[in-house]
Amino acid sequence: MSVPTLSKSILTDRNSVYTEQDIIEIFVSPEEVPLLNASQGSYLKFLLKVKDDAADTNCLAQPDPMGGGCSVIQTISIYDGANSQLLEQLEDVNTWTSMYYHYTKTQGLENMRTLMEGVSPVVGRSLKSQYFVFDPTGIPGTTYKEVECVVPLYMSGLLGQGQKLLPVIALNGLRIRIQLAKKDAALRALTQVGYSSTAATYTGIRQIRGLPVAGAELPEAFGAAAAAAGGAANPAIAGFSLNTIGVDAVTPATIQQADPAFANVAYMVGQDLYVEQIAPDPPLFLGTITAVTSVGGRPTYTCAGGAAVVGAAGIAADARVYVDANSLKASFEMKNVEFVCSVVQASGATMNGLMKQVSSGGGIRIDYPSYNLYRQNLQAGIPRSELLIPANERRACSILSQPMRSVNRIYEDTLRPVGDALQSYIWNIANRLTPNRRVSTRLVATAGEEAAQRLSWDAIHLHETEKAVSRLNIQARNLCENARCLTIPRQLAKDGHSFNANENEIRLNVEYGSSAGENVINKLVGTWLYHIRTCVITPNSVAVEF
Repeated sequence: MSVPTLSKSILTDRNSVYTEQDIIEIFVSPEEVPLLNASQGSYLKFLLKVKDDAADTNCLAQPDPMGGGCSVIQTISIYDGANSQLLEQLEDVNTWTSMYYHYTKTQGLENMRTLMEGVSPVVGRSLKSQYFVFDPTGIPGTTYKEVECVVPLYMSGLLGQGQKLLPVIALNGLRIRIQLAKKDAALRALTQVGYSSTAATYTGIRQIRGLPVAGAELPEAFGAAAAAAGGAANPAIAGFSLNTIGVDAVTPATIQQADPAFANVAYMVGQDLYVEQIAPDPPLFLGTITAVTSVGGRPTYTCAGGAAVVGAAGIAADARVYVDANSLKASFEMKNVEFVCSVVQASGATMNGLMKQVSSGGGIRIDYPSYNLYRQNLQAGIPRSELLIPANERRACSILSQPMRSVNRIYEDTLRPVGDALQSYIWNIANRLTPNRRVSTRLVATAGEEAAQRLSWDAIHLHETEKAVSRLNIQARNLCENARCLTIPRQLAKDGHSFNANENEIRLNVEYGSSAGENVINKLVGTWLYHIRTCVITPNSVAVEF
């Protein structure tokens, strides 16, 4: 016989607008939700928007497409109603969700996540998103839209897929505390052709590989007419025309195609604009963009605060104009936050029996899976490192490490692990090297571009990944493009069994390349340990064992 359920929506303690690093408090009352069925429709619902104030946002940005609406969530903490016992603390929810999305990806799920979970993929060279309507001339201006996100709590063992029935009444309610992420970690700027992260130096000027762009394209060419107008020493250019790339360019000389529709120009007011000078001169700061207009069908940028342009001898006719990606900024806001859950309409006799069980000698013991996160710094340039994972879980199941950038920048893939030429790894578990030889990652963590990595993989690493991810209770539907979600995995125990990490040390040994351009990023290694914990509920206390 089926038990009837009722969907219940619970608002935050203060129904207001939230932004980066804010704390959201939700209290699940035991009177309203005595018995919760988390496996049927438990999720967060909210409106998410990129702030359109010029003081907060000067670029096209959206939540990182690798995490969708979850990109803005850093930590979820779940307490009992008395706020005395921490039941779960889920850290780096956005990073974990991006990993979950990657391994469970199918075309159907991608479409669903776009419609429901705030994922807005960028296709090709398009500058389109469900979070904004782009108008580069600023008339009437770029419009940022509110997007409704419905986000299941996949990571939670209590409120997600790991738990069926939760006696909230025995816990005197639930308190859910959500800490939002920093804006540079949550959002991604859509950088098109003509953005560089190295504006301070002439050598090494590079194209930021933004979401819509392949990595081989060059920045925009400085208009020949504007360069010629430099003369001997003209003051800072007030406005200039910029030719755009319509096709992939090989040399600056090929950049000649005008783009009257602004289709490939993502420059906006508030960005810092530079132009290359003849080597070895450093790039010249043209100024901060104050207006974007159309002159003769071409985008024209008005700048202020820049240096004078030295004559034509200093700037070549095909010199490159680019925006310093470090000048990009964006912020977000979240409102109308609700926790929606499924309430079991149990009979009075059932609930009385439940409370009698709580009052009995042993109380109620509820097993549920969860994660603990351990972080270590990994300095660039060190070829071999050993990381001690200070785990103490007695029923550990699987472990998974991801090297991430230690500094968040809005123009980089913050939720994407960095390969940085990781050559191999091996785990030392209970003083035993496992597997019995180092696992190669040369093909999935090289410094090459994604196009080459899609057709390359390390078989042993792939097998280790599949085993570890499956033990996380994640169905591994997608094992392609492993460079996009580089993990260092290990299954600690098979289904139905566990590993005592409290009595056995876990160490991770990693080896990086030492050639030019390899192992150049300072990394923060996050290690999730998936385990089983037990909530013990008695008349006078709530305790968690793990």
